[in-house]
Amino acid sequence: MTERPEVDPRFESGALVLDFVNSTTGRSRGRSRWEDSLTDAFATLGWLRQRGAVDEARFRALMRIAASDQDASEGFMADVRRLRAALERIFHAAISEEAPRDTDLAQLAAHARPAAPAPARLAWGPQGLVRAEPERSELVLADALAPIVASAEALLTAERLVRVKTCGSSTCEWLFLDTSKNGSRRWCRMDVCGNREKGRRRLQRERAA
Repeated sequence: MTERPEVDPRFESGALVLDFVNSTTGRSRGRSRWEDSLTDAFATLGWLRQRGAVDEARFRALMRIAASDQDASEGFMADVRRLRAALERIFHAAISEEAPRDTDLAQLAAHARPAAPAPARLAWGPQGLVRAEPERSELVLADALAPIVASAEALLTAERLVRVKTCGSSTCEWLFLDTSKNGSRRWCRMDVCGNREKGRRRLQRERAA
């Protein structure tokens, strides 16, 4: 018997990475009216903190970096947009049962985890051989994207991948994790897109009658 996929209630779509992709789409009558939730480094870090992707201490440290280094903030947002676009293409390819682009997979791998610290080295001191401990890796804004990549890897390599769907509404492109027992869910949210789509179809039938 197939177990029902678990969903973290913090994520409206069912997974952090899907919320991340959905942050630049939405529910509207046209793409031009959709808004980007991740407008700058501060908004992005706040978005990640709200979903528990970064803890309070790291959030404050990253916010200080964003506030003090404009170039780093702009570079971070370029990374955010590139990663988000790559993930959108990867998931849509997976839903269509196609292989993602190698360039998109490379973009995903580039943000997989913070740079590893340098290995410990041996040195000669006054008392003979000593082991010099590696320096701690300096925190950078790109580190904030690692949880998103981890969420993507968990979803793309699990049985849950077949549960990732695109909302069936004609005015929504949200991705969501179908947690229904028989995998028959069609809408990202029944109380939003489901009701709206049913209302639209009912109006069309009434006009045609």
